[in-house]
Amino acid sequence: MKVLMVLNKAYAQDPRAQRAVTALSDKGHRVDVICFADPKYKEPDLPGVRWQRIPIIRSRRNRLTYVVEYAFYFLYCFFAGAWQTAFGRHDVMQVFVMPEALSIVTLLPKLWGTRIVIDWMDLGYEVYLTKYGRRSGDLFPGLIHLFEKLTGKVADLAIFPNEGFHKAVVDRGIKLKRVAIVMNSADEAIFEQEQERPAPTGAIRLLYNGFIDARNGWDVAIDAAEAVARTCPDVSLTMLGEGPEQSQLEQRLESPDAQAHVHYAGRVPLDEMAACIRQADIGLITTRKTPMTERNVPTRIFEFGALRTPVVAADLGELHSYFDDTCVAYCEVGNPEAFANCIGELMQDETRRTRLAENLYERCRELSWATFRQVYLEQMEALA
Repeated sequence: MKVLMVLNKAYAQDPRAQRAVTALSDKGHRVDVICFADPKYKEPDLPGVRWQRIPIIRSRRNRLTYVVEYAFYFLYCFFAGAWQTAFGRHDVMQVFVMPEALSIVTLLPKLWGTRIVIDWMDLGYEVYLTKYGRRSGDLFPGLIHLFEKLTGKVADLAIFPNEGFHKAVVDRGIKLKRVAIVMNSADEAIFEQEQERPAPTGAIRLLYNGFIDARNGWDVAIDAAEAVARTCPDVSLTMLGEGPEQSQLEQRLESPDAQAHVHYAGRVPLDEMAACIRQADIGLITTRKTPMTERNVPTRIFEFGALRTPVVAADLGELHSYFDDTCVAYCEVGNPEAFANCIGELMQDETRRTRLAENLYERCRELSWATFRQVYLEQMEALA
């Protein structure tokens, strides 16, 4: 099977695409990947995989830059996709959305007879409402909905990372021919390597790994760490990731309290992230409640679970539907004091901490990448 993939990120920034590409490569399929350029990390050398990097760095400054950056990217992908599927004889074209407008690049390949897979890894409608809210006379939500309809029409197979995303799209009246759920489970080859965790030091080692923006609550993580530090000076918080509020984070770290307890390491590759998680006593998921986060199941819950790291998380709908109170210590959304109290209680109760870690590990094994990898490959091969 020969697959053409179109990513909406740089490859190193997209663990979901990495799992898909690696699964296809390991099975002996040929994959051509079109993606954004990455200024920090180079794509790996994988058997049967060829890379086409578009020299654009997404700034995400405002809606205008979104439009300009994606317009150039769409044009490139549209013509490159049409050319490659016409002459490269690809069996399947897989496009990772959002934005749903990216489905435009599939129109000519679909005419050539190429099967189209839409990986609905994010919901453009919910992300837009999260960022900009509902405004009178705003045409963008309606435009996004039109592209959702187009995406549903071109997709021979629609893949979702959880049932919440699937339900959101169906509830808006989008008709889909064929659907598969492939969750953002952690790759066992990276996150279940048998390595010993560091010996306890008496300090509290917290970890935040996620996008640096308001909806992920990076500031809640820092506020909670500083609150814990008032009674436990040995607390430390490591923060991984990058995003549009990175400059605000760096300014926040100029304060003496933050400097004493918080270390920001930026974005790291998955193998380094796994090492950081092994060093942590507690993982933090401090997401705020938004139209998007209510539907989402963060990838990092699987990464923490695979390495038996207990998690303190904001109590949000879709996350709680997959991981109950026996797996995760839930807190009031957006409340740093609630997070601080929960962290303090867990550090005083080693039995509960261990039980949470083991239950989360077992639940993540039930939702393992090995299982969803097989689902993904079977769906792709059947389609081809």
